[in-house]
Amino acid sequence: MFDLAALVPRVVGEDRYHGQRSRYLGRVEQRHSRIMREKKNAEWKVRHRFPPISVHTDENRRVEVMKPRVVGRASIGGAFELTSGDGQTVTESLLDGHWSLVYFGFVQCPDICPAELSKVGEALGMLEKQGVRVSSKKDGDLMPIFISIDPERDTPQKSAEYAQCFHEEFVGLSGTLEQVKKAAKAYRVYYSKDDEEKEDYLVDHSIITYLMDPKGEFSEFYGKNTSAVEIASKIKAQMLSYKSR
Repeated sequence: MFDLAALVPRVVGEDRYHGQRSRYLGRVEQRHSRIMREKKNAEWKVRHRFPPISVHTDENRRVEVMKPRVVGRASIGGAFELTSGDGQTVTESLLDGHWSLVYFGFVQCPDICPAELSKVGEALGMLEKQGVRVSSKKDGDLMPIFISIDPERDTPQKSAEYAQCFHEEFVGLSGTLEQVKKAAKAYRVYYSKDDEEKEDYLVDHSIITYLMDPKGEFSEFYGKNTSAVEIASKIKAQMLSYKSR
C-alpha cells in the first residue's frame, strides 16, 4: 500500500511548491465551474425539448404552447478498454450487473483527488452500514472505480494501489495514452498537463464522480461541493428508485 504523504509531489523550495499548488487549484476551480455549467446545460437540453403543439381555447382561438418532453439521459459513458492492477484487460462490460462509481484522477494529485476519493470512501462506508455490498467483483451491489488520466506515470498497478488507500474495494485502472483519452472522452472528462516539460507536472481535470446504473448507463454525478453524506443518500435513493421501475 502507498504512503499517501509520499505521493504528494515535492519541488525545490516550499514557496515554489505552494505557489504551484495555488495556481493549479485556481485553474481547477475555474475549469470545474465552467464544466459544471456546461454539463447542466447539456443535460437539460437532452432531457427536455419543447415542440410546439396546437390547442384551442374556449373562444376557439388557435394558440401555440410549449410542452416539455423527456427524451433521454445525458450521453455520458461508453466503450473503453483499460488495464486493471492485476494486468487484466477490462472493458465497459465491467460496469454491467451492478452500480458503479467512476472517478478520473491521477496518483500525484496534491489535494483534489485525495479529498474527493476520501469523501467517496467515506460514503461507501456509510452505504456498507446500510447493507450495500461494495465490491471490486461483479457480484456486489456497488463497484468504485478509479481511472488514471496520467498513464505516463500511473501504471495500472500503481493506480490500483493508490485507489485502494481510500477503500479496499476500489478498482484502479490505467492504460495507454490513447486508451485513457478514449475513456475520458466517453465520460466527458477534461484533463490537461500544466507543464509537460517538467517531471513533477500537475494535471488539470474535471472534478466529478459519476454514478452508473446496472446497465452501465449514466444515472447522476457528484461534484466537489457534494458531501459524503449526500453522496451516500443520493446513491441509496437511486438504487431504491431503480428497483421500483
